[in-house]
Amino acid sequence: VLAFLLVTARKIGATNTQIALLSSSTFIASLLSYIWLPFITRFHPMKILVIVKALARSLLFLMFWVKSSLYFVTLSVIYWILEIGVSPPYVEIIKSIYPEEDRGRTIGFVRVEMVLAIIIATYLGGWLLDRISYRTVFPIGAFFGLLSLYFFRKIPFKRIGEEKRVLVLKEKDCLKIIPLKKIDLTKFFDKVDFGINIDDWEKFEKKIYKIK
Repeated sequence: VLAFLLVTARKIGATNTQIALLSSSTFIASLLSYIWLPFITRFHPMKILVIVKALARSLLFLMFWVKSSLYFVTLSVIYWILEIGVSPPYVEIIKSIYPEEDRGRTIGFVRVEMVLAIIIATYLGGWLLDRISYRTVFPIGAFFGLLSLYFFRKIPFKRIGEEKRVLVLKEKDCLKIIPLKKIDLTKFFDKVDFGINIDDWEKFEKKIYKIK
């Protein structure tokens, strides 16, 4: 559907200036993403990405009431600023969910599937725009965009650099283990308890001091 923003803008009487603004909106959005990058990085990548993209795609519901080219272009530009503005968190998520050793090949397969989906969606969007008003087509696109976010947010994600750490204290022959975060230590050891006796301290210390 988004591929038809320029076509629709022209059909409803957008001026050359408005068309130029709409054409450059994706590049403007990319430049602005660096400005609000410090603000974005304060939040969890998955949460901020889903929230901002959901807000952007929800704007397309407003197209149902838009008849003026000025409002159409304004909504479209705001949409791109929000949609592309959260690209940095998206990159971090991609780096986290795809294994480093297979990342290039996996992303390549994903890109192929994405391009095929875009081709099909573009054809379907054009078919719909020939039969019904853009004021109906864009809200339909918004619905499916929000639906895709719903499934995207279910992808298991862990921030790069996040580690499960424990504080290990040795008092004579007594070992005290204090989780710095709420983690399940039994995943790594048969039995862990506060005050366990350790025979081979140095060997055990290397295993437990830092759990990734």
